[in-house]
Amino acid sequence: HLIVNGKNKYSIPIGSNRVSMRTIGAKLYACCEDRMNAAVQLRNVHLKCENAPSPWTRLYSDKSCSELVSRLIPRSSLLQKTIPEVFDSFLDGSNFSCLQQLLEHNFDYIENNSVLIDDLLKPAKTLGGRSRWETLLLADEETVATRYLMKAWRLKDAALRSDDVVHAALALKKTKIFEMLCSHGGLVDHGILDTFVRKNIISHPNETLRILKALGNNVKLDKRLVYDLVEPQEELFHGPLEETSIRGYEKDQWFKVRKNQIIGYLTCGPAFDLSFEIKLLSKGPGWPTVLHHGSSKDRRFPYVGVLRQSTRLTAMVSQIPGKDENGDQEGYEERNGGYEEQELKLHEIHKVRVLREPTRLSFWIDEKLVGEPLKLKEVTVLSGETTFPETNAPLYACPGWEPDTANAELRNVRLVAASEAPPVTENSPWLRMCSFPDRYGDLVVYLSSLDTTTTPLKLPAQKAAAEEAEEEEEAEDEELEVEVDHVFDNLEFDSSVTSEEGSWEV
Repeated sequence: HLIVNGKNKYSIPIGSNRVSMRTIGAKLYACCEDRMNAAVQLRNVHLKCENAPSPWTRLYSDKSCSELVSRLIPRSSLLQKTIPEVFDSFLDGSNFSCLQQLLEHNFDYIENNSVLIDDLLKPAKTLGGRSRWETLLLADEETVATRYLMKAWRLKDAALRSDDVVHAALALKKTKIFEMLCSHGGLVDHGILDTFVRKNIISHPNETLRILKALGNNVKLDKRLVYDLVEPQEELFHGPLEETSIRGYEKDQWFKVRKNQIIGYLTCGPAFDLSFEIKLLSKGPGWPTVLHHGSSKDRRFPYVGVLRQSTRLTAMVSQIPGKDENGDQEGYEERNGGYEEQELKLHEIHKVRVLREPTRLSFWIDEKLVGEPLKLKEVTVLSGETTFPETNAPLYACPGWEPDTANAELRNVRLVAASEAPPVTENSPWLRMCSFPDRYGDLVVYLSSLDTTTTPLKLPAQKAAAEEAEEEEEAEDEELEVEVDHVFDNLEFDSSVTSEEGSWEV
């Protein structure tokens, strides 16, 4: 309403769609910057707002004033009475840094405020029966506020008494929460820990190590888990590394080709056997990439992509790693538009195999040979090149330096050594971890230090030393056995021996 001299001059209804957000500290202008000045004079300007917040409410609602608010409260008994509403304001807004400052300067008031503590511990229907305290614990990923509240014995007791909280904190993004709970005596069921380790030890070694260290002396790895770590794997499939478990990527599980997606670390060498299943979803611009094994563009062992503006696959290999852009590559290119066997049908499943032997490259799609095997020269290593074959080279689907990504899904990706060629990886998860110190070194050292009576995991050097000691012990036993036999061969016994208790034959 616009009222002039007591008379309503203008009115307009305001629906819910016209209600704007309330802005604390907004300016009232006598003329806006983008308007012409009115030729008028004003006096007695008064703006009244219904349910206007108090200056104190406006102050603690402003994040930039949180430290000022936290320091003012201890100086006034009246302001101390507002601690619950200030606490709720920070908590409802998930302002954990503001909560931290409030707790830092006013913890004694909060710890002794039974109303606030009761409210935190009360189950809430809106939170699925959880208390606000449990929700706060799991939400404060940096523990900036909850590490103060854990000093309150009622809150600490409630956190550790609830298995749901400790188990829920056993997650990759909540390692700090889990560490905090364990530092106060929190424990986790060994079965749940075993499941976590199986799922994350390969994909997230650093987080796994932090979780295990947080448990201190309470770490006991399941015997079956240790067996799966050291047991050789006959079949190892690759998928997004962040979703790869102790046994590799799940068989028959589809995943999308994405930029900068690493699906494994294997030795990049001159002879290999790659197989996978693909479902091409559309043609792409440029030269869409499907798979690439090698740490740079000049190392293609192999490269698999889609020919431009078609549904035909191409397979390329580098002949001289480090030379020119693609390592003097050879393979199935776009010559004459490619072979008919290279054609894929959109949205259908096709089986692909690329076999690189020292002097030959073969390419199959749906078990049909594409053209004829290509005769190649052996891979040439440039003078001074010391990084080929390259260990722990990433297998991409697809690398970040390629401009175009294939719109495709893959499954059952498997890369192994060609016949009679050196292996591309160690045969067990444990040996693979031991051979990759940059990624797994700290975790391997920690696991090797655990009680070997329950966890027989050894570093390769330790294992070799143990085997050598065992061989020496066996040799000593054999020598002792020979000596004993020699002694007995030279002994003479009476055929009978008599004693006070009777006689018997020897």
